[in-house]
Order: sequence, then structure tokens, then C-alpha cells
Amino acid sequence: MFNLHILLYLGLTLILFSEVVASETVIDPMKPPAYAMNKFRLAKLKNSNKAENAVSKKTTSTTKPLQLTSVLIAKDRKVAIINQQMMVVGERIGKAKLVKISKNSVQLQKNGKRIILKLENELTVIRKTAAQSNL
Repeated sequence: MFNLHILLYLGLTLILFSEVVASETVIDPMKPPAYAMNKFRLAKLKNSNKAENAVSKKTTSTTKPLQLTSVLIAKDRKVAIINQQMMVVGERIGKAKLVKISKNSVQLQKNGKRIILKLENELTVIRKTAAQSNL
């Protein structure tokens, strides 16, 4: 009789706990960001010859400063994230053309002038701040 009460108690506890766990929203940490998915969809449309009318031009404000967020270098490709846009060499962001992707920086060309964007590491910023405050 005692074992039956324990089993019923454990069963009810598991059912209630599973309801609480099942109600929580699970976020996939490996899901690509929205801008990457959009770029993928546009490339897929372009490859299927439906892109002539469907692909909208990239809209980038000319007053917004260019910011390098991330660099991916693999054996078969190099990708840079500039102003939340995934770019490869040869693509344009505004009037600037991406000409080179390096480990910690990218090089763009605009109106014959070279622009270098460096990847700013948050840890580097923290170290600089600590060094400047003599900690």
C-alpha cells in the first residue's frame, strides 16, 4: 500500500513537471540569424532564374557607418558580415565594393579609395579599457 502511494505521488509529480517543461519555449542556438537566412533565400531564388523580378536591391543607408561584425574563413569560401549583411568578395554594400577578406579585417574600395574595417573583439576593448584605467 505504501509503495502504491509513492508510485502515484511520483507519477503525478512527473506529469506536472513535464507540463511545465513542455510549456517553455526552446530556442535553437544553431539556427542562423535572420539576415543569413534571407541571403540564402535570395541566392536560391537567383539560382532558379526567378530572381529577375523577385530579388530586391540591398538597401543600405549611406550615412550609416560600415561595421564589420564577423569573418568566416573556410577552405572553400570567405564570408564577412558587414552591417548585418553576409557578403563575399566582389559584392557591394552601398557604393563600396568588398575586395579582400582577411582573418581580422576586410578591405573595401569606394570611389578609388581603400577602406579597411577591422574586427573589434570585445575582449580587446575590455583589455584596452582596463589598461587605460591602470587596473
